[in-house]
Amino acid sequence: MKNLTTTLRTNYSAISNYKYLDLLGMFWVGALMISTFAGSKLVAFGPLILPGTVVVYSVTYIFSDIFTEVYGYRATRRIIWTGMVILTLTTAIAYIIAILPGAPEYKDQEAFALIFKMAPLYTIANIASYFTGEFVNSYTLAKLKILTKGRHLWVRTIGSTIVGMFADALVYSLIAFVWWFSLHDMMVMIISGWLFSVAYEAAATPLTYRIVHALKKAEGVDIYDTDTDFNPFHVDISLKPN
Repeated sequence: MKNLTTTLRTNYSAISNYKYLDLLGMFWVGALMISTFAGSKLVAFGPLILPGTVVVYSVTYIFSDIFTEVYGYRATRRIIWTGMVILTLTTAIAYIIAILPGAPEYKDQEAFALIFKMAPLYTIANIASYFTGEFVNSYTLAKLKILTKGRHLWVRTIGSTIVGMFADALVYSLIAFVWWFSLHDMMVMIISGWLFSVAYEAAATPLTYRIVHALKKAEGVDIYDTDTDFNPFHVDISLKPN
């Protein structure tokens, strides 16, 4: 087992059936779907103005950190693409159902459409920000892992979230909010969401440590992306070596 683990630190194993990767991936996609429809509401925490999605969406970055730290960038890239495809299908189906005429007995058509009939602009913003932020987060963590030689996990999780969540919030706001809010209000929302997510990640660091160490021990892996192709469009169907 020691020799196998050593090999996996620099190369991807031909073993594609990890014990927990798919299960965790399903939870991650579930959190992504919930956050998609929670984004239609703005909430206030004191002076901070946040979209409702940030409460759940921040969890996806914790998952992404765990995936990259334990299974590597390639595995995370596959999960990100899976999430994006499901996100696109979900929003498209929700939109179609929302615009279908309601039955005469159904009295909540207007309320249903208000929540699930997401404007195309918000859908594009959601997908673009998700794609950008998640890949920036995963790339940053993978590179920091090599730079720190696997030490100081907190530096990687918080550091990658600082970069990834800022990219996410910036892209989303520039697409979805630039037409409706003043520059000041938009910057308040960007900075508020960013600070909340970074604080969220920092608070979750002890739990992240426990999960990462447990998964590395259970899976027998600790992957370093020293020879990884970081092209986000190079999608691996399996996790076998190239």
